[in-house]
Amino acid sequence: MAVPFRRKSSTRIKKGRGPKNWKFHQKSLARPLAKCANCKKIKIFHHICLHCSTYRIVNSKLAVK
Repeated sequence: MAVPFRRKSSTRIKKGRGPKNWKFHQKSLARPLAKCANCKKIKIFHHICLHCSTYRIVNSKLAVK
């Protein structure tokens, strides 16, 4: 029977396991949502609003220029 050339690290072993190990599968969980300060629609925390394209109070379209 073949023997592995190198030892697998604990992180690589845990990444191969299923969603029981929540630490390495946090991205698949639902993201936290918040209301936009400008248009009051739902957006993802720390992201630009998809409806009015603002991030906090600064308008992202003006910030790019």
